[in-house]
Amino acid sequence: MNRSWVIWTVLAVCALLIVGAMAWSTNKVLDLERRQVEAEAAAEL
Repeated sequence: MNRSWVIWTVLAVCALLIVGAMAWSTNKVLDLERRQVEAEAAAEL
């Protein structure tokens, strides 16, 4: 039972890393989509 907290800590750290990576990639995709819309609007002018 002594190592169970280590396992849960490692699992929590991995989960936080995965969630952070997903949040970062989502932010980048939304930024790229916004830039594309702005570029298309500027191209129409």
